[in-house]
Amino acid sequence: MGGYKSNIMSVKSVSEKKRIVVSQELSTKLGVISFLSILFVLFNHSKLESQVDVNFDSQFPALNFVNSMVSAMTRLNRVLFFGIAGFLFGNGAPFSGDILLRRLQNRFWTILVPYLFSFFFICIGVFVGIKFLGPDFSSRSPMLSPVVALFTNKLECLIQIRISAGIHLWFIESLMLNVVGFGFYSMLTGWNFVAHIILLIGTAFGFISSGNIYFEGAFYFTLGTLMSRWTGGLEFVDRRIWVLLLKLASWIFFLVLYIREENVERGFVFSILRIVQSILGASLVWQAVDFFPQGIIRLVLPFAAYTFPVYLIHAPFTIGVLRHAYIRFLPATELIYSCAWFVVAILTYLASYSIAKALEFASPKLGALIFGGRGAARKTSA
Repeated sequence: MGGYKSNIMSVKSVSEKKRIVVSQELSTKLGVISFLSILFVLFNHSKLESQVDVNFDSQFPALNFVNSMVSAMTRLNRVLFFGIAGFLFGNGAPFSGDILLRRLQNRFWTILVPYLFSFFFICIGVFVGIKFLGPDFSSRSPMLSPVVALFTNKLECLIQIRISAGIHLWFIESLMLNVVGFGFYSMLTGWNFVAHIILLIGTAFGFISSGNIYFEGAFYFTLGTLMSRWTGGLEFVDRRIWVLLLKLASWIFFLVLYIREENVERGFVFSILRIVQSILGASLVWQAVDFFPQGIIRLVLPFAAYTFPVYLIHAPFTIGVLRHAYIRFLPATELIYSCAWFVVAILTYLASYSIAKALEFASPKLGALIFGGRGAARKTSA
């Protein structure tokens, strides 16, 4: 991809509508992007401020700034994840109701089943923790305190598990809502361009006015579907060096404003800056991958095939155990805590990757079912 070709998509006529066919080059690029995205997630979830009795603002100011930078960087995932998902879902539209139903059926196996498995995995972990550790379990994981209190009420307990231990599952929930909601909305409006623009504006307003992350996901998903229909594909970026430098400078400018606003008030301006810096940053990441050496790409691709399973099972226990061990056995210094992001994130990835590989090795069919067909099947096509 060092000499990456811009012609990474071919076009085929499908029912009077041009459908962009994902090429081998684009599939490779998406794999690298997914690997970078899961690393961003793990770095963000490896932060320690919720686990230690330290005032990061006053005691560790440099670390607090890095903390804000890491949080801002993880916002790029949402643009990449929902934007690409929307692009692939809307690819070939408008299509008939039969095709829509087939796509929804396919998403059932690739999204809903893995989601249910992940939630079941989390519930088992929480119940085992409560059974053998009791109240001490919640003291080690403060977010689970409500779960311990409601353990006798199974329904409320499940809700609290989702809110606390399974908070990362909002990504999958939002994707399911977008796939179903956008699909039927588009069918009802006849895949009308104006209707899609109205939906784009509505989801943007919903996020800006409320800060709700589900609206944010819907906005990027809708943006992706618009790109699939009314642009030349995913490779529309200007590759001139001065354009790239201007984009980089603009992203840094909006990123600094975003971080400053985050530390003051999370209001209207904050939401606007979040969208702008996220889109600019995601565009930079997308373009930067074109310049990755082939050696790095070959090294990354085997791991990239398992980013979805890693996302499903990385929290809260794998990353939680590592964070607690890190805090317990190492001194509380700014340097030590700064290294936590790298150390905990990498170890979490390797542990989650090993679990996914072991499960797939023990039962390839079960592994494919649980992880939505990701893993070995995807690796062979990458």
